[in-house]
Amino acid sequence: MNKAKPISIFFLFVFVVAKIAIGQAGHGTTQETIKNIRTQIKSKFNEEYLVNVYNVDNSSSFSVWEVKKGISDPFNTLDGMQIFLADAMRQDDGSYPNSFIGIYKSGNIIWHSGRDINSIAMVNSKLFGVCNLNKTKKVDIITKWQVGMRGSNVELWITSWDGNSGKWINKIDDQGHSNLKLKSGSIKFIDQEGDGIKEIVGKNYDLEQVLYKWNGQNYVLDGKFEDITDIQVPKNNLQANVSAEVSSKDNELVFNYKIANSKSSQQGIQGFAIETDFKSAKLQAPENWWKIPFTDQKLMRWFISPVLDQPEKVTIKAGKEKSSFGFSSADILPRPVRYYIQGYNGGTNSKEDILTNSIKGITLGPEDYPDPFNPVVVTDSLRSYVSQSCELEWITNRGICKSFDSKLDNIKRQLERGNLNTAANTLQAFLNELEALKEKQISSEAYGLLYYNGQYLLDKLRE
Repeated sequence: MNKAKPISIFFLFVFVVAKIAIGQAGHGTTQETIKNIRTQIKSKFNEEYLVNVYNVDNSSSFSVWEVKKGISDPFNTLDGMQIFLADAMRQDDGSYPNSFIGIYKSGNIIWHSGRDINSIAMVNSKLFGVCNLNKTKKVDIITKWQVGMRGSNVELWITSWDGNSGKWINKIDDQGHSNLKLKSGSIKFIDQEGDGIKEIVGKNYDLEQVLYKWNGQNYVLDGKFEDITDIQVPKNNLQANVSAEVSSKDNELVFNYKIANSKSSQQGIQGFAIETDFKSAKLQAPENWWKIPFTDQKLMRWFISPVLDQPEKVTIKAGKEKSSFGFSSADILPRPVRYYIQGYNGGTNSKEDILTNSIKGITLGPEDYPDPFNPVVVTDSLRSYVSQSCELEWITNRGICKSFDSKLDNIKRQLERGNLNTAANTLQAFLNELEALKEKQISSEAYGLLYYNGQYLLDKLRE
């Protein structure tokens, strides 16, 4: 138990009022629950505490300012439970017992951390977040304790919870202080190595940029940095696949993309882009995703809304897929383009680093009609697209590749001889073969690429 140092009457008044205000607050809970928890604490320790209670099952009622990192219970080990922070009150002899956190369920305190938190200088306790920080298959309860009445010095106290008991994963000194000492507004959780384990970064009390890293047991100081931007955050620790379909509607081509994130990915997906300098397409996106054609980078982009409180909840998680990415426009043709997929690793999707900090592949994108039109040049493009489709394994049957090559070679010869009707008839046979093979022996990408370029050429030949 800590003896209070002499303090002024005014300071004591402000201190007590602050504690009462904080202690009375409930988040998705009731005054009855708060009273019951305080009664049980009084019965156990014979000392008075104020409590700040957070009902995990009603976490949607919390604003982002109340629980900055949000509530996420990935293993459902907090079902039906309420987290409370027991903030010590000044006792009759002028002392302050140490503070603690606990779990309340079905009318009873089922666990508490032990009275480890030195409370004499702590005046403001808050739940900072609930999530899985370090891939231990346990949920981590992050609490923030303000040091002193003024300023932004705080200590983070983090409990790893398995559903029955918890364990501090910050280090504790012999005075009851956490080793995680930071400025309140500077705290961030990042995945520096892209391994799914979060590091804690921010400014210490001397305003130096610091990083705490998980060592398997605790979060410990790893180093100091001149600027937090020196820490590179990988957003490419994932495997994903993009499938594209092209269709025709109301004299426009419609491009639709489905993105599948592999079960083995370490990160969810927060951004998708394709290379194109096309400027007039009508874009569509899934709910909570934004779509923007950044023509300065020759990219068309879709990314999770940066104004969401908890963007990680709408990422494309490992083993999941999402569609409704797409666009439509008239007077365009499909062509192979590079795509970029960026994983979620804190913060928002960045157009500045998506070209380098992402995974890449080839899909379909738009290009304008050729101007001027030259049927031989368009046929050469079709021949190139057959070759690329076979190399990319959009067509895996080598016999089909040879059949398409043969037909297109014949079309080019007929065009060079001026036999437009013969070329058109051979091209129609090519399109018929594509239709017959659609969704059977060729991918949606090969079909869209070859069919709509071929149909454009056929329409021009028959004008």
